[in-house]
Amino acid sequence: MEHERRHAVVGSAEGAPRTSGFGGFTSFVDAEVRDYNLALAVEAAEAGVDDVLWGAVHRRDTPLDDLVLEGLEGTPEEAIAGFLGEAAAALEPTGVGHGASVYGVAADRPTEIGQDVPAMTEHVDCLAPIVYPSSWSEGEHGIGDPGAEAVRAQIEGAAEAGVE
Repeated sequence: MEHERRHAVVGSAEGAPRTSGFGGFTSFVDAEVRDYNLALAVEAAEAGVDDVLWGAVHRRDTPLDDLVLEGLEGTPEEAIAGFLGEAAAALEPTGVGHGASVYGVAADRPTEIGQDVPAMTEHVDCLAPIVYPSSWSEGEHGIGDPGAEAVRAQIEGAAEAGVE
């Protein structure tokens, strides 16, 4: 990656892009990245899409002191909710709604993934929960091995969230 564009990706404390095997993650803080994503959403809305779903609007789930988010003012949670507010304003003239995918851990550990659900709901039409039982800790939600009991974990997680 070119050095002058390093600001556009989430970095590690060592100064390298945080890749996790995926080639890098764009920064939800970087103005250029935000503007590009907003412009793309507006273009899609004007082309006729029904809705926009922000599928990966979260921070990496590594320790915060091992992430470099150039330009971050405040918390990752505030930055992400702020982006969704910008998206709402950009999409409002098109009449297209928008939502965001949220990780299950955001319900009780918002700082772990950078998603403050109440703050996010102020700016979106819907939230789409992502529940990965294989990433839950042993014993979480009262299930010995959530990854091995994925269906039960999904049902238990939904019940805890008040979904019948």
